[in-house]
Amino acid sequence: MLSSDETLSCHRCGFPESVPPTTVVQSPCPEFLRFNHLPTDAILSDVRREIAIAENGIDGIDEQVRGLKRVLDGLESRRRELQNFAAAHKQVLAPIRTLPSEILSEIFLQYVQHRPTGAWLIARVCRSWREIAISSSRLWNQIDMDTSPFSANISAATINVLRRLLSTFLSHWPPAQQLMETQKVAILEALFPAAHHWREAHLCLDASELRSLFQRLGANGLPTSFPQLTRLILFATSFSGEYTLGTVFRDLPVLDELWYFGDSAGPATSLGLQGVALGQVKKLIIAAHRSRYNLSDLLDTLQLAPKLVDLRFTHCIFVAGPGDGTRTIHLPNLVSLRMSEIDYSLLCYIASPTLQRLTILFTPRARPDPIAGQASILSFLSQPGLSLTFLELCPISQTTEHLLEILAHTPHVRTLKLYFRDPIDRLFLDALACGPGERNLVPHLVYLELEGIFRHCGRGPLVDMLRSRCSPGPLRDVTICGDSEVNEMPRLAGVEITLRRVKS
Repeated sequence: MLSSDETLSCHRCGFPESVPPTTVVQSPCPEFLRFNHLPTDAILSDVRREIAIAENGIDGIDEQVRGLKRVLDGLESRRRELQNFAAAHKQVLAPIRTLPSEILSEIFLQYVQHRPTGAWLIARVCRSWREIAISSSRLWNQIDMDTSPFSANISAATINVLRRLLSTFLSHWPPAQQLMETQKVAILEALFPAAHHWREAHLCLDASELRSLFQRLGANGLPTSFPQLTRLILFATSFSGEYTLGTVFRDLPVLDELWYFGDSAGPATSLGLQGVALGQVKKLIIAAHRSRYNLSDLLDTLQLAPKLVDLRFTHCIFVAGPGDGTRTIHLPNLVSLRMSEIDYSLLCYIASPTLQRLTILFTPRARPDPIAGQASILSFLSQPGLSLTFLELCPISQTTEHLLEILAHTPHVRTLKLYFRDPIDRLFLDALACGPGERNLVPHLVYLELEGIFRHCGRGPLVDMLRSRCSPGPLRDVTICGDSEVNEMPRLAGVEITLRRVKS
């Protein structure tokens, strides 16, 4: 403790140099209290009072801060409202709003041609666009039920509009959507009365759905005629018994294209195209995922399509029956034949002296019998009057001798595309050259495309072959897809050479 004659000194708070120990301090300072080891009760009371005053001041300041925040929030909200108002009214001044309705209708039409559901989107933008869209009938002649706002309960007004306007009907139902059979058939039944308007139809049906649809169409007396349908794309599972695709599509007087995507498992089944009107069809595509069908059904189908110009098969397996070995289907107008992932032996059943384009494609996993395939191809190419101008083989499964024999049967080829599974043989490149006094296998060759590994034969024979064919031959365009041996090729006068790396 301080004695009576001691002085207190606090230079920070400004207390006098000498203060008696009994003096009452009104505004105590921490520095002062630090020296008073035993403060009095009066001093402590004053300190508590000053702390309470300070805390009350803090509360007042906090309340003022909250008030200012409320004012700031109100200003920010008002600012956003003004921004939205300005942006909305700027859209009124957008140049597109000055376009006449006829111009907008043409723009909408160009959009929906690449997006079948575009009409539904356009009609939801604004009131004026909706009015223009509804008044433009051409926007509503194509409906995609995969993403269109359809459900099991379609309004009567929507059905009436579609019946009048619909000319292209798309009905894709992927497994993920899982539409019930009754829903799908009900939608089809509602739209089939407009079938006389359809110019194109994409339909996905299985046997049970087709059966239900036929029963409901027959019970209601609805027509199944398609007088304007020119293109029909069908996704269908295997059919058997009374109900086939021909049950519904038996009247197609102007059908030009038929795309059939089948899906069957197990033993060979019916193709399902029996009864479909194919008399005017010029393009027929049959594709399936490793499905097995009866060959007799295919031959019967082709026999009903004498005007075929373009015929394509993909991923199909056709099982021959006892009486199919001697059958030959004549296609007098066929120009292009494409076979992908399919047995060569199918060529034995087709005769078409007018064919100009032949494509045979296989994946590396599919290894057809080269001997049987060679016999089938040579038998097909030996038809009297046949003059192919386009030949594509991928990948080459025949030996060099077999391949050269095939080329010997196609002397009129102008475009040749060959993709080799094994390394390219130098004997093939030497045989394809046409030096003085040598036989020219394909004298009219204009475009040549080769893909394979050239490291075993080297770049030299390839360059020599190209030089021999471009001077003075007609070769003008070459594409080489190979390994590092062909990374650089010399320039040849009058020939454009494109180089690519071989596929891994």
